[in-house]
Amino acid sequence: MWNPALTAKWSNLEVSVTHRHDWTGFDDAPQTSSVGVQVPFLRRVTRVSMGGFLERDAVGPFSKNSFTYTYSYRIAPKLFGNRLDQLRLGIGAQVNQFRYNPNKLTPFDGLEVDPSLIQEAQSGMGGNITVGAFYLSVDDFNDYKTHYYFGASFNQLLPSKLGTNFLGDIIASPHATLHAGYRYLRSRRSRSYTEPNVMVIYAFDKSINVMANLRYEQKEAYWISGGIVSNGEFFGQMGIMFNEDSFLENLINGGLLKLGIKADYSIGKLRPYAGVGYEVYMAYLFDMDKKF
Repeated sequence: MWNPALTAKWSNLEVSVTHRHDWTGFDDAPQTSSVGVQVPFLRRVTRVSMGGFLERDAVGPFSKNSFTYTYSYRIAPKLFGNRLDQLRLGIGAQVNQFRYNPNKLTPFDGLEVDPSLIQEAQSGMGGNITVGAFYLSVDDFNDYKTHYYFGASFNQLLPSKLGTNFLGDIIASPHATLHAGYRYLRSRRSRSYTEPNVMVIYAFDKSINVMANLRYEQKEAYWISGGIVSNGEFFGQMGIMFNEDSFLENLINGGLLKLGIKADYSIGKLRPYAGVGYEVYMAYLFDMDKKF
C-alpha cells in the first residue's frame, strides 16, 4: 500500500485483512482497517502483478474510505552482478470518499468546544496517484535465499483538499518513502532467516519519520520482530503460520495461513495521553508457482 512496486513481491497470491488501533485509552484515537488482494501473473522473464485494497481510516471527526488499485511490472536487469535479480516499477490509483463530522469533536482537560468553531458536516470524493520502484537481488522464487533490497515511492502526487475544520484545511499532501533491508540465511538449506530493515517517510512539509526493525522468521512456522521509530515509539510483533501439514490442512488446501499481532508503546510527547497501540493481521497465501 505504501509502494505499489511491492505488489505480490514473491510468487504468492495473497488475501489479507488488517486492523490497527493507535493509543488505546485516548478518545477517538486513530483506527485503520484494510482488506487486500494481490495476484501475480507468473512469467519466467517478465511478470505483472496486480492488487486491490479497501481501506478505512478514522481519526476523531474525520473518516476516509478508499479503494486502491496497484499494478507492478517486473524486469530482470542483472545489476550489481546478480543474475536472478528483479527491478519492479509500480503505480497505484486511489479513489477516496471522505467525511468530516464536527459532532464527533472531543474536548479534553475540561474544555468545551466553542460552537462558533464548528463547521457544517462535510463529505466528498477524491482521487490520487502513487508511483514506486523496488529492487530485489534475487528472483521471486527464492525468498529463502540471502539477498538485499531497496525501494522508493512518491505518494499522493495530486495534492487535494479533503475538508476544512477550525484548525484549517485538511489536505492530502505528497510524501515519499525509502526502504532497504538485508535477509540473511546461514546456509542454502536453512529454514530460518534474520532480516534488519529501515524505512524513511518524508513529507514535503519538511517532517520526517524513520523506523528501524529487526525480524526473525522460521519458515512456515512463526516470526518475531521488534524496532524503534524516531517519533519515540517502540514496537514488537509476532505471528504464527499454518501450512498443509498442520491440523488446518483441510481448510488451507495447499496454501499458508498467517496470523500476527503487533503492539507499540510511545515514550515521546504523546506518552501522557496515549496508551499501548495494537494491530492484528491475517493473510492467506497460495504459491502460484505450484501451478507451473
